[in-house]
Amino acid sequence: MGLKEENEKLMITTRAFYQGSNQYSFRSGELAEITGIATCHPTNGTPRVCFIVKYADGKIDYCPVLDIQNYNIYTDEEVRTSFVIDSSISKI
Repeated sequence: MGLKEENEKLMITTRAFYQGSNQYSFRSGELAEITGIATCHPTNGTPRVCFIVKYADGKIDYCPVLDIQNYNIYTDEEVRTSFVIDSSISKI
């Protein structure tokens, strides 16, 4: 077994969630699962690195990583133990 295979066995991953906290954030206060990171290239703007997030209803959004004052990130454990959420969040 190679080193990469050994390290993969040691790594456990769980879901992470994004929550916009600014009143002008898209769906402010609503949890969305972080499904990835991508560089977004706005038509009339500077490219920026964004979280790819998916809401319980399947809506996808792109949220700038550097906009740290306008969002919170939660672990799967924090969401399960600290939030009252509807059953649709488990379907994300």
